[in-house]
Amino acid sequence: MPKKIIRNLQIGVVLSLILLIASSVASYISIRNQMENRESFLKSKESISLIKDLLNILLDAETGNRGYQLTGRENFLEPFNKSRKEYPLLVAQKGRFHLKDKQQMNTLSDLLQTSEAMMKGYVLLIENRKKGVLMTSEELIQNKRTMDKCRMLVNEFVKYEEIQLAIKNEDLNTSSRWTVLFILFSAVAAIGVTIFVYIQLKSDILRRDKLEKDLFRTKEMLEETSAVAQVGGWEANMKTGKLFWSQSTREIHKIKSNFQPTFENALGFYEGENEKRIRYLFDRAVQQGISFDEELQLLRNDGITIWVRVKGIPEFEDEICNRVYGIIQDIDTFKKMFLEITRKEAMMQSFATDVPIPLAMFDKVLNYVAVSSKWKEEFDIHDVDLIGKNLFSTSPDIPGERKEIYRNALLGQTYTDGNFKLKVKGKEEMQHYDLKVGP
Repeated sequence: MPKKIIRNLQIGVVLSLILLIASSVASYISIRNQMENRESFLKSKESISLIKDLLNILLDAETGNRGYQLTGRENFLEPFNKSRKEYPLLVAQKGRFHLKDKQQMNTLSDLLQTSEAMMKGYVLLIENRKKGVLMTSEELIQNKRTMDKCRMLVNEFVKYEEIQLAIKNEDLNTSSRWTVLFILFSAVAAIGVTIFVYIQLKSDILRRDKLEKDLFRTKEMLEETSAVAQVGGWEANMKTGKLFWSQSTREIHKIKSNFQPTFENALGFYEGENEKRIRYLFDRAVQQGISFDEELQLLRNDGITIWVRVKGIPEFEDEICNRVYGIIQDIDTFKKMFLEITRKEAMMQSFATDVPIPLAMFDKVLNYVAVSSKWKEEFDIHDVDLIGKNLFSTSPDIPGERKEIYRNALLGQTYTDGNFKLKVKGKEEMQHYDLKVGP
């Protein structure tokens, strides 16, 4: 065989081997990266699942506490008791989050601290309710803020994981593209290399198909989590002027999937003072870098007005706002319930204060709940704030038989008398009063 042919054959073999080795190396690197990405992908899925379980436990605890506070019935505590058992078990698994990012670790730490404080607060509120001490509006507001913070931290955690999933998916795409290129080059050199690369490519495609299915399932889980929490995401890109709404945000606005949000039509869902307020908050965020978190009324596309919570965070680079992003949450049910409770409480207090007879209402331990002006006038106790104080401590000279009447009333016995002794300013007088004490 001529030396030239042998030399060309040798060159061809060497080139084929080089291409084969290069293709093999590239395929190995690609497979290794995909395996690492897949492992990281599964860890992210597990973290999202655990954080979703934590949010569900907190929601159960909130539901149980709220139901018991409103009704006083023990059966309403079932969700709370269940979540109270499950919460420490879930917290004990925090090592399964596999977090390496400092921001995510801080978010998880903040969430666990907040949720721990909230669970302890619920226990104290329920114990107080069992003692007859009703939950105050301040405590209700504080519980709402704490729960909102937990939702916010969960949303931040999930959103960050979504970004990481997108990055991992892009890494998978890049790895696959390089694999295909090396396969094409190696196929020119030798059929054997082509067959080998084809096997590798098929394996990669199968792996990628599985990862894409996992990614789709994870996306569905994230959407379900957002739907349960009734929270949607949004982002305003100040460079391009484009506005992005997540699917949950579109559902809150009751718009179709082909609706393209803009700055103007997005603000058009707010009317009157609500529109002025959201414009002011957004402009201030862009110009001064001040975040906002506001409760506003939103007119949905179906014509129904609801309460929403809108939070926005500006992002600056070189003192220029690049984007403003945040969340929107449907709080209509809770907000209306809160307003109704506030209204009814105000009505009860107004009635008790202004009724034209001496009237006082006590809790189960005879602490003042409401008292009329006529009561204070009758007993000459104008300058004393009676609410929350005990009847016997504010009126230590009540006779023993009267105390017995009050105690029997707590047991369900009603007492009515038209004449009884009344001590006013240290002097006991027999006067005609209609006294009625009952449960």
